[in-house]
Amino acid sequence: MPQRRKKVHKSKRKGGETGGIHKRLSMKHKTKDFDQIVSAIKNGEMNVNGEMAKALPIDEDKPGFGQFYCGVCDKHFISQAVYLKHCTQGPHKSKVKRVQKEKPWTVEDAKGRIDNGPKLGRKPWDNDLNLPVNQNQANQ
Repeated sequence: MPQRRKKVHKSKRKGGETGGIHKRLSMKHKTKDFDQIVSAIKNGEMNVNGEMAKALPIDEDKPGFGQFYCGVCDKHFISQAVYLKHCTQGPHKSKVKRVQKEKPWTVEDAKGRIDNGPKLGRKPWDNDLNLPVNQNQANQ
């Protein structure tokens, strides 16, 4: 009778038989996306520095009962002193500068960058984007 194959270790992080925990670990520290921050500023929910326009509701599950929140960094702080210290540090300042200078990507920007060069082996009848077809490709 032939011998059985050795069992190979299956990592929990990569998702062996149990599905893994990598997705849960990566989503644990998920912050707001850049376009969400810009839309919140445009809607008047917060100002450019990340301070909220209206008072936040008390939430016992969050640090500092949810009262000291930086909207740009999407973080809650335990006290006003820690929040003010955070506002003077580099990562917060760089995110504020990014919000002020950059504009978020839109759907039109993404659609405009679909065609990124010549397609190899394109036939004249495959011109779905209405792009000009080279004569060399048309003769083939």
